[in-house]
This record gives sequence, C-alpha cells and structure tokens, in this order.
Amino acid sequence: MASLQLKKKTYWAVFANGCSRKWIKIGNVTKTKAKIILKQLEAEVSTERLDLLNVRKIYFYEFCEKYLKYVRTNKSVNSYKREAYTVKKFKEFFENILTLKFNNQLIENYKLKRRQDSIQNKSINRELEILRHMLILAKEWMYISKIPRVKLLPVRKKPVKFLSIEEVERLLNNCTPWLKPMVIVMLNTGIRYTELKNLKFKDIDFEKKEIIIMSSKNTSNRSESFTDFRVISMNNTVTEILVWLINNYVDPTTLNIVLRKPHQMIHIFCKPDGSQIGSIRTSFVKAMRRSQIENTDTYILRHTFASHLVMNGVDLVTIQKLLGHSSISTTMIYAHVSDTHKAESVKKLPWDK
Repeated sequence: MASLQLKKKTYWAVFANGCSRKWIKIGNVTKTKAKIILKQLEAEVSTERLDLLNVRKIYFYEFCEKYLKYVRTNKSVNSYKREAYTVKKFKEFFENILTLKFNNQLIENYKLKRRQDSIQNKSINRELEILRHMLILAKEWMYISKIPRVKLLPVRKKPVKFLSIEEVERLLNNCTPWLKPMVIVMLNTGIRYTELKNLKFKDIDFEKKEIIIMSSKNTSNRSESFTDFRVISMNNTVTEILVWLINNYVDPTTLNIVLRKPHQMIHIFCKPDGSQIGSIRTSFVKAMRRSQIENTDTYILRHTFASHLVMNGVDLVTIQKLLGHSSISTTMIYAHVSDTHKAESVKKLPWDK
C-alpha cells in the first residue's frame, strides 16, 4: 500500500492515491525503525485515522440540494418534507461553508444554539440523526475524508401517556361529526394520522375485514410505487364506521351529513372536492379541551390503542406488527404498561391482603 523512500538521509512514507502520491515524513532514523513506522502509518490508513483522500470541494448549500434530491428519490414524501425543513435549519446555522470544513466543534455549536432556542433534546436528536446521515453520504460521495462525531443529547425516558376508557368515551362524545369517524379509526387500528389521511377505499377488504396500510417511497402517487405494507384486522367498530362512510360524507364546514359523491370515493377521509384532507390538529385540540384532557397530539390515540392491547394480554411482538415498527425496541416503550398491569392483576387475588 505504501513504499519507503530515502531522500537526503531522511525516510519518507509514500502513499499512492489514484494518480497522485502523498509523502509523509518519517525522519532521520534507521531503515529498521522506518519500516516499523511505515507499518504503523499503513494501519492508520486502514482505520481511516490518516487522511489520504482527495476530497472534492463542494459548498454546503449545493451539498444540501444534492442530499435532498437523494431523499426525494429514496424516502417517502413525508420524510422528504420533514428533512427539507430540518436542512433549512442547517443552512441557516452553518451557512455556505465548504462541506469539508465540518468538524466536531461546529456540530457542538449547533447543538448549543438549538438548546438556547429552548428546543427539546428529543427534537434536537432527530435533527442530529439527519445531519449524521448527511455526513455519511458526504463521505461516500467524497466531499469529506472523515465523518465528524455526532453525539446525541441525553433524553429522559417518560412513561407513555394514553387515554383511559372513561377518557376515550369523553373524547368521542366531544368530537364533531366530521372528526369522530377519524378518531374511531385511529383508536381501533393504531394507525398514524399520516396513514389515515392516505387511506383509500381500495385499501379496505370488507370480506376479510382487513385494512392494508401501504408505505410508499419515491412518489406521492401511492399506486406507482409500493415498498412496504402491513395488514390490520378490523374490529366491528371500525367495520361499521367504514361501511357507513361508503355512502355518507360529513361536510367539514357545515358538519351536515350528505350522500357521498362519486369524486369522493377515492380517499375515505377527504375534502369536499375529493382531495386528501390536511391537518385535523385544530379540531382535535378543541375536542380534547372540551373533554378536559391535557394532551393535544393525535399520537395519543396510537398509544392508547397499543397500551390497552398490552393490558388485555396481547404480546409485544403482535403489537409491533400492528403498529408497523421495524424494530421491537421501539415497541418496548409499552413494556412498562404490561409490567404495571401485571402488578395490579395479582392484587386481585381473593386471598391478597
């Protein structure tokens, strides 16, 4: 990999790197000592501690554009939107520096700035994960020779919050006719809101009582590229509401229930013109407040679905499949619910004091 050269009583280690060569001075030592040092240098090259790459210069803004093109091609539309927003934050902070200038100190400065902006560690870590991926690709694309260390911030793990049976009843009673069917489906299937708004009538198998949740990459047109899916069985509650929605449509403005029109037969939950719905956050927050429940994120419905399954004896592997988690470690956040429920269950023994 390297050769030993002697010039004017000084030994040099010469590394070939494509068409170029890099000379590293060893010094005025014996040939035996020079060979030992040469082997040490070769070992450092193999572990990438010695920078020998001829990196290509690219400024950060241009690199960001290349990265986002990669994300658009290889990830989902929602992932692209999230990462584009984060990359915008990176550009504001790092400005248009040479990408090869990235180092640990720059990254630490970014973390400090985000902390000063009162951003939670968990959110900062999500940004850092994206930055880490960007730097990995920068190394692959030969824009940097070494990947700076991206150290995540500590995150205090909190018990998962979920709704009690009584809170679920209160919430459903305080939902508008437009919001209620969506809340019912999310509570009984555990699907994410992004999956709910993508749900189409063609994804429902009423004979088998199954919902096919498709995960699409590369395009917003889900009929063009399917890369992953999971199947969720429908209980009677979900089946009943989806059958009802085949013929009925709730106007989001007037809240009147009318017959569903032909152009509204693609997306189950759609705007009056048949297009995909946007955010339901405002309506959901109002319903939660009327129900006197503090949490205002629709994700609590997913937690409620999983937590009540755990409390009713469903194993975590099954819940992992229902939720679409790629790793069981993600599903393990519900393990404490199982432990607590088991502890309460043994207290119900008739001979317990």
